[in-house]
Amino acid sequence: MPLKPQLHEYSFLGFLPGVLARQAKSQIKELFASSAILDLAVAMILFFEPIYLYNQGLSLRGVMLFYLGVYLVYFFIMPLGGKFVKRHGFEHSILIGSFLLILYYLNLALAAKSFYFLIPAAAFYALQKTFYWPGYHADFACYGQDREQGREISNITVIISLVFILGPLIGGAVMYFFGFTVLFIIVSLLIILSNIPLVLTPERFEPSGFSYRGAFRRLFKSENRRRFFAYLGFGEELIALALWPIFMFVILRNTLSTGAVIALATLITAIIVLYIGKIADQRSKRSLLRFTTVIYGIGWFIRILARAPLGVFLLDTFSRIGKDSLSVPLTAITYNYARERGIVKNIVFFEMALIVGKILSIMAVLLILTLVPLDFQWPAIFVLAGLFSLLYSLL
Repeated sequence: MPLKPQLHEYSFLGFLPGVLARQAKSQIKELFASSAILDLAVAMILFFEPIYLYNQGLSLRGVMLFYLGVYLVYFFIMPLGGKFVKRHGFEHSILIGSFLLILYYLNLALAAKSFYFLIPAAAFYALQKTFYWPGYHADFACYGQDREQGREISNITVIISLVFILGPLIGGAVMYFFGFTVLFIIVSLLIILSNIPLVLTPERFEPSGFSYRGAFRRLFKSENRRRFFAYLGFGEELIALALWPIFMFVILRNTLSTGAVIALATLITAIIVLYIGKIADQRSKRSLLRFTTVIYGIGWFIRILARAPLGVFLLDTFSRIGKDSLSVPLTAITYNYARERGIVKNIVFFEMALIVGKILSIMAVLLILTLVPLDFQWPAIFVLAGLFSLLYSLL
C-alpha cells in the first residue's frame, strides 16, 4: 500500500483549521513525507557545514571560495539535470540526488584529514543540486493545485521547519560530543530512508527532450528579465546559509548553543508561516511578496546590531519569519508560472537565475573581505544581503 501520510500526523498541525492543504494529491503527500525525513538529516548538519569548514582552519575567504566552486560547476551542469528529469522522471532525479548528498558529506568528513577532499566534495554537492532540485520543484509544480498552492507550500515549509527544530539540536549535540564523523553516519542513514516514500508507487511519465543551449538562451531573453533579476535575490540565501551560522558560532561559542537558538527560532517561525499560506491563497500573492520582502530586508539591515546571544536569537527569529513568509508567495508564483508555460524549462530557469545570484553574492563578499577593514566586514556583508533580498519584490 502506498505511503500516503496525512498532514495531521505531523506534530501539532492537525488542530489548526483552515490552514492545511486538505486536497493535496498523493504525489504531494509522498513528497511531504520524503522531504520531512531528508530535511531532518539536512537540518542536523546544514548549519554546521560552514562552522565545520571554519573550524578546520578555513578563513571566511576560504569558505566563500569553496561555495564559489560549487556554484560555478552547478551553473554549467544545471541544464543536464533538466535533461535527466525530462527523460527519466522527477522521482528518479530526486533519488539520485539524495545518494549524491551522501557522497558530498563523506568527502566533507574526509576534509578533516586533507583539504584536497574539498574538491570532490564541491563536485558532488553541485551534482546533488543538479539532480535533486529540478526533480523536487518540478514534482511540486506538476502535482500542486492552484487553489491550495499557498497552503501546500506553507504546509511543507512548516513540516520542514518542525524537523529543523529537532535537527540543529541533535546535530549540534552530536557534533559537540562525538564529532563530524558520527554525525555523517547518522545523516547518511536518514538520507537513504527518505527515498522510501518515493519508491513505493511507480512514477508515470512520458520521456521527452530538453535543450542544453536553450536553457542558457532563456536565461537572458528580454521577456524573462524581470524574473531573472528577482531570482538574483537568492544571493542573500548564500550569506544566510554560509556566513550567518559562522557569525552565530562566534557569538554563541559552541555548536550546542547555536543549535538551540536555531531550533527555538524555527519553532516560532513555523507557527506564523502556516497562516501566511492561507493568506497567500486568499489575497494577491504579489502584494504579499512585496510586503514580506521589505520585512525580510529590514531583518538583514538590523543584524549589524547583533552583539550578544539574546540579540542573535531575536534577529534570527525575525529574519526566519521574514524569509519563510516571502518564500510562500514567491514559490507559489514560480510554480504557477511553470505550470502555465512549461514546468521543467521554467524550473531550470529559476535554478540557473538563483545560481547567478549566489555567484554574484560570493564575489561581492570576497570583495568586502579584501577591501573593507576587519571591524566593518560583518556589517557590510549584512547590508549586502539586505540589498540582494529586496530584489525578490520584482517578481
